[in-house]
Amino acid sequence: MRETVIAVSLLAATASAQEIVLPEVASEFVTLDRDSGWLDAPRKVGDLVYETELAVPGASALRVSLDGTELPRGLGEMPGATLVITSLADGASQFLDATSIEQWGGTSAYFNGDAVRVELFSPPASALRRANGSAESRPRLRIDGALATFGPRDTRTICGSTDDRELSYDNRQGRYLPAGCTSWLIGPNCLLSAAHCVRSNEVIEFNVPLSTPSGDFQHPPPEDQYAVDPASKQFPSPYSLGNDWVYFGVFPNSNTGLVPTDAYGEGVYEMADSAPPVNGQQIRITGYGSTQSGLAPLEWYLVQKTHVGDYVSRSGTQITYTADTTGGNSGGPVIDESTGMVIGIHTNGGCGSFGGSNLGTSIENAQLQNALANPLGVCRQADCNDNGVNDFDEILDGVAFDCNGNGVLDQCEIADGAAQDCNGNGVPDDCEFFDCNNNGIMDECEIAMGMAVDCNANGVPDACDIVDASITRGSGRMGPVVFGSRLSSTYSGLAPASTPVFFFMDALFDMGLSSEMLTVFVDGREMGTFFNTSLEDCPNGPLEAVFTIDEQTFNRMIGEDGAIVIAIDPSSTVNDICADSWVEVRLAYESPAVSTDEDNDGIPDECFVACDADVTATNANPGDKSYGVPDGTVDVSDLSWFVEHWAAGDVLADVSTEPSNPGDEDYGVSDGSVTTADLTYFVENWLAGCP
Repeated sequence: MRETVIAVSLLAATASAQEIVLPEVASEFVTLDRDSGWLDAPRKVGDLVYETELAVPGASALRVSLDGTELPRGLGEMPGATLVITSLADGASQFLDATSIEQWGGTSAYFNGDAVRVELFSPPASALRRANGSAESRPRLRIDGALATFGPRDTRTICGSTDDRELSYDNRQGRYLPAGCTSWLIGPNCLLSAAHCVRSNEVIEFNVPLSTPSGDFQHPPPEDQYAVDPASKQFPSPYSLGNDWVYFGVFPNSNTGLVPTDAYGEGVYEMADSAPPVNGQQIRITGYGSTQSGLAPLEWYLVQKTHVGDYVSRSGTQITYTADTTGGNSGGPVIDESTGMVIGIHTNGGCGSFGGSNLGTSIENAQLQNALANPLGVCRQADCNDNGVNDFDEILDGVAFDCNGNGVLDQCEIADGAAQDCNGNGVPDDCEFFDCNNNGIMDECEIAMGMAVDCNANGVPDACDIVDASITRGSGRMGPVVFGSRLSSTYSGLAPASTPVFFFMDALFDMGLSSEMLTVFVDGREMGTFFNTSLEDCPNGPLEAVFTIDEQTFNRMIGEDGAIVIAIDPSSTVNDICADSWVEVRLAYESPAVSTDEDNDGIPDECFVACDADVTATNANPGDKSYGVPDGTVDVSDLSWFVEHWAAGDVLADVSTEPSNPGDEDYGVSDGSVTTADLTYFVENWLAGCP
């Protein structure tokens, strides 16, 4: 079977590929969806079972993404299924099996040129069944795309020979730095832009002044500059044509305390539900694009400008138009002039003096819509306690609490019944959950409700005190993971360890460099650095690391209060470029029983204080394990047991001296014979009961 897949620009007629309108961006991920399905293995060794070619015209190199490819493993000296990827430019090949695909993180090497051939070879089906079992004996090739690298680009994407843009002034837009892009308001302090504009420590500027005559762009005063909240950012990773967007919010201005809509009073952009079909509409693009000498004044460099052009096409979540743009327009709103509604986000240039059209992500992109429906950080406009203050601000200011980090105030979760608070302390049980017997009821509440006994008053049901325990605790996900932001979690109420303590760390963050790592501290003691893998930025799934602390050291750390603090410092090269970055630490160890239970009655031995009248367990009969074993209760069973043994003259009934009276030195001291004095002494104690 042979198939050829070619990624074709919407501007194929003009032989110009769509390009990101930022000069420093020299690569992009191109979707090349290819799935061979589950293939039947051959009868002969090493047969070719599938072949396909991939091409991205104009690319200088390709790196193939093999996410979802399944290659059965070999057995002994017999190889498993093998991929051979070959450059059609210079013939260089790479061989990949199941193990090496894992090592390469589900991708290939880089191949020169704009096309590759991918071949899948497989051992016989019988050999694969012996090596892998019948369920995993067939190979499957899945290619979701390729990272295409391009040579130097002309970032001028003016449609035609003249730059027809005009200066504009609309404070529903802000200049997005440091990338040099455009962003636009969709809420009081929340904006949209393009994913390829995302950087660290971003600033949004309004009231942007003209640049100098030589083109040096100028900044507005601090009153018009707003810091981006890293926790609010959502964007696809990787981004691609038709899927290039970012949704984020800004903190109130540090000088004025105002959010943009309150500061400028110009409202927000309205978004259409979807990009309409092409029907002669005009498209307006407004943004902070660059200028080129001879086409526009250099004072207009990265200053807000606007232009109207034709609506050219709509294909999937990609829309094209002929409104003039340049580098810096990325992220700007694509406005349907007939309705004034935003129908997309400008992302790519394709215009030139030859004509062509520019391109954007249409507003109905499913991932974008999902992000808009689930805002993060300062974009959460919620007031669940109806006090007129944004819940996020209350959390940020320490006025209210969100112990589980789900964006809902603890008090609201409890009031709405979404969280339990059995001890009534205002903290959801999930955040302080100690359930030693795993019955779903918090220990403290189980004891308070009389469902469990805590005779030694240590806050733990007695049944848990007398058995060894497996202790596990988790920090929950902490983030975002970015340099300068220390993450910490306190574990309290920990029992001593009888085995080494294992700390399991799961993390997802910017880890594409060997210098990008996390340094972990336990109670101020550095445990080491982790995740310096040079894997990739924002991998598809989290990585795990493990470290241990011996039980003696751990027990010294937790001390009498049973508490330790885990702190995590990201290295200086860790940036907040991931849509979601987090780290979670889980600890696990064995803890010895707190109490002994020598008589196996389920009661910690330290709780039992026997008295002279407590001689047997309630309702115990001869032959029972508890017959003749005190149980802390004085009742008719004790009297019956004693009388039975007294009547038989049993030495067990010799409890006092004959004759003796209360206060005598030998009162309550056995004398070697069973007499009336013993019965009198016992009955007196039995009537008095245990203290």
